[in-house]
Amino acid sequence: MFNLLKSDLYRTVRWATFWVYVAIMVAMVAAAATLLNWTASPEFAALVQENAYEQQQSALTEAERLEIQADMAEDLADNAALNSKVLPSLSHTWAQLLCSGLLGILGSTLAVALLYGDFAGGFIKNLLMSRRGRFVYFGEKLLFVALLQAILLAVGAVAGTACFAAFGFSYETADGPAALALWLVETWLISTAAAFIVACITWITRSGWGGALAAAFISSGLMGVMISQLGSIFSVVWPWLEKLPLFLLGGNLRLLQGGAEALTAANDALPLFGSQPWAWVMLVAGIYLMLCVALVLGVLRRRDI
Repeated sequence: MFNLLKSDLYRTVRWATFWVYVAIMVAMVAAAATLLNWTASPEFAALVQENAYEQQQSALTEAERLEIQADMAEDLADNAALNSKVLPSLSHTWAQLLCSGLLGILGSTLAVALLYGDFAGGFIKNLLMSRRGRFVYFGEKLLFVALLQAILLAVGAVAGTACFAAFGFSYETADGPAALALWLVETWLISTAAAFIVACITWITRSGWGGALAAAFISSGLMGVMISQLGSIFSVVWPWLEKLPLFLLGGNLRLLQGGAEALTAANDALPLFGSQPWAWVMLVAGIYLMLCVALVLGVLRRRDI
């Protein structure tokens, strides 16, 4: 297994597609930081005031003008910290950058390209596919998919920290090393679970397009939203379906979007572990990971190559 892992690392470092994904991650994070920096600038504030003045001078009723002024006052109050370039916390910033689908989509589609490439390019036919050889091959691929998620997560976190520091942003709450490590580990577990599901679909379909579509639906959270909406509709008949989002990867990803502080804040919606989000996220991610590993090593490795 170690030799295969070294081979994959060597191939990946020399693989142009991998560096394209890394560049996309850095570019997207830099673009988000640049946009937020612009919205915190005096020029943006002046633009908002100018548009508000034009709206007030247009044919609006007095009630509409008062409503617009009230909305503006509320927005200015909400953005007071942003205008002074103060963000809630570093982990919250990471969460807003990476947990909106960026990390999941990039990590899963990169895994699809790697896994399907072994079949499309004939690399897998050059390996010893005995019973033990299949176990080692598929086990190593799952390990490498998990490693890819860790690499992209690290790239996104480092790029985000550097970009916001370069623009002069500071943080209202200083996350400790333990809190940052907890958020990073749990985000990695959720993204790896999503990538494992996509890997299973890729191996079942033996199709690059099948894996890519699975990555788009699962890792972007779209599948979770659709299932949650169906659960909400049918919860009138089966009330327990209201809890369905808590058992989905997308629902747990939303728990991560609040940053490290939200992971340790009690959440009464959670059924176990004293309403501690960090423990619930770890449980759900662990269940999906174990199911995928069992499926791959127990069933999919037996398929004809």
